[in-house]
Amino acid sequence: MRCFVLEGEGRVAERAHGAAGALRELGCEVKLVSTVHPVVDVVRFQLLTIDLAAARGVDPDLIRRDDPRWERARAAYE
Repeated sequence: MRCFVLEGEGRVAERAHGAAGALRELGCEVKLVSTVHPVVDVVRFQLLTIDLAAARGVDPDLIRRDDPRWERARAAYE
């Protein structure tokens, strides 16, 4: 599994590094990403999501509703 962690500054950066260490212990490949601005950072991850979905041939807007297991879980919740 690959994880991206926003680094931030000051105390936030310390926590980000701690989170990255914990994720590595779980076997995740971790990339610390420097932050620019909260809005800009969110947009970068949205674009990443779109690119990954396109590469996998899935529609990211369905939020797994095309998977019968997730559809049943959603129906059970409603």
